[in-house]
Formats: sequence, structure tokens, C-alpha cells
Amino acid sequence: MEAAPKRKFSRVEFKIVATVKHGQRQFVGAVSNLSLSGIFLVTDQCLPVGEVAAILIALDDQPENSVEMTGKVARVTEEGIAFNFDKIDYDSFIHLKNIVALNSGDESKIQDEMVDRVLV
Repeated sequence: MEAAPKRKFSRVEFKIVATVKHGQRQFVGAVSNLSLSGIFLVTDQCLPVGEVAAILIALDDQPENSVEMTGKVARVTEEGIAFNFDKIDYDSFIHLKNIVALNSGDESKIQDEMVDRVLV
């Protein structure tokens, strides 16, 4: 039996709502976990694997405190949708890095992962 591939990026639980935009369609999902490379949203919505959507996580009421990225649907389950991040601007990436670092308990490991992510 072959072992599952080891994750390259740490995943952390982070409970907040995210908005997904795909074409003319928009829906929300509850963030279950996220990493520097992806996110899993709990939602009853479905998108085809391989589709790209815009994802917005508003951390508060200030637009500059949001994380915006595009993600490609990696898998769909009964619980929700997993996205691999496709594009993310610098400010959003720094917010994401801070969220993951603060929730991981190992900021130095996240710094190393950030370097790996930037070099990918």
C-alpha cells in the first residue's frame, strides 16, 4: 500500500466566512482550514474540479484587511470544496502568512514554507 503524499504546507484551522465568485455566481463557505497554498471551505455548493474562482476572506470591515486570491478547485466532497491557490497579491499573501503563522504555533516553520511558496 502506497503512503499518501506528505503535505508541503502546514494547514491550520481558521473559522471565518469566505466569499467565492465564479462567473456570475457568488456564494459563501465556512473556512475549515487553510495553508499558504490552499483552503477548504465547508459549503453545500459545488464547482467542477479544475475550475478557477475568486476567493475573498474579509478579516474585518476594513477592505485593506482582507485576503483575496484566485483558487483552482482541487477536490469536491460532501462537506465542501478544496482550492489550491492560483494567484494572490503581495498584501493578501502577507495577511495569509500571518494568519497561518499565528494559528500554527511554529512561526519559523511557516517562514520556511513562505520561502518555498514564493520559489514555486
